[in-house]
Amino acid sequence: MLRRALITILALVSAAEIRAQSLDTEMADSTPIDYVYTPLDQASSAKLGLHFFKNLDLEPELTHRTNISIAALPTYTPNRGLGIGLSGDIRYGQHRNNIPQNRAYISASTSLTGCYEISIDGHHLLPSGIDRLRYDASIFSEPTRLYGLDYATSQQGSYGNYTKRGFNIEIGYSIRASEHLTLCVLADYIAMRTTSPNRRAEEILQHHPRAYSGAGIGLEVEFSTHRIYEVNEQRGIRLNIKGLLRPNVLNSGDHTLWGINSSFNIYKPLWRGALLRLEIWGEHLSKHTPWMLRSALGNDSQMRGYYASRYNGNTQIGTQVELGQLFLNNLVIAGWGGVATIFSPDDKASWHKLLPNYGVGIRWHANATSALRLDLGFGKHTWGIILGVDRPF
Repeated sequence: MLRRALITILALVSAAEIRAQSLDTEMADSTPIDYVYTPLDQASSAKLGLHFFKNLDLEPELTHRTNISIAALPTYTPNRGLGIGLSGDIRYGQHRNNIPQNRAYISASTSLTGCYEISIDGHHLLPSGIDRLRYDASIFSEPTRLYGLDYATSQQGSYGNYTKRGFNIEIGYSIRASEHLTLCVLADYIAMRTTSPNRRAEEILQHHPRAYSGAGIGLEVEFSTHRIYEVNEQRGIRLNIKGLLRPNVLNSGDHTLWGINSSFNIYKPLWRGALLRLEIWGEHLSKHTPWMLRSALGNDSQMRGYYASRYNGNTQIGTQVELGQLFLNNLVIAGWGGVATIFSPDDKASWHKLLPNYGVGIRWHANATSALRLDLGFGKHTWGIILGVDRPF
């Protein structure tokens, strides 16, 4: 038993270290174009005897070089349960200072609950050197609990079950207007449907539609001075605002839909090895937004530990603060706390609807930008575990 546990831990650490080596150690979150790619240290993985990862360096003698990195690792979230994920990170073409300027990230995951998702996202630098084409697409199927369609019904505790299926694609044209300001014009298409609802889910849904499809156009603005220097050492701010319009003629509903969401992040070093992160976010969707597209409280970065879709509505506002302390060069122990509320036009906001969130986490860093993350989050009458290779925010 102990031997199996040790092998599992080594596998997770190896996957985290290898996956992270394809990311920028200084500029990953500050400039979406500039990345530093570090080739895989084949010797380090060979010492562990673990082959979860394979690196392919294509056309090594050419100027337009291609690097492909592949990783597999277990995952866990409150919604999807225990599963496994496979990811591929592709860096290619248009080198500047030996840095690949283009990136495509492909991932596939499945879990014991029966869910699956396949996705691809990335960007391609255009000849101008300051413009880029952005893309993001996914197809998914996920068994889901349905507690209610607003805060009041979600409080009842009983829930129904259904399977959420669909796909979405988003394409954007992004221009770097200045050193810290990026503008992006985007268009998307989304299709979702509800299948296999049980009796309780039927009672909650009643006459509400079971499917939606539609296209939208939008604008995204980001101002960022954020820099990553070393493990758990970051500085700066990041402000992101995104608005989306779904005209009536382009969607399956009876109304024109619109929405806006924003986030504001602050990264502040404190004493030696300590980093304070603060995030404030908000989202507001138009009154006639279908229930499948409404804002859902809880995911693997915000309000960790809540089951996403337990609380949903047209408007969500929240904040969280996290303090992380570095130990032993690459181990970070973190604690966080936050609060959020979510409501709809017929279900107004009030102090009684504030939902708390707090927890602790461990991050085992391979470099400054990525880590194997294990978080234990607590909320109102709920708790959950998050396992993955990323940063919470």
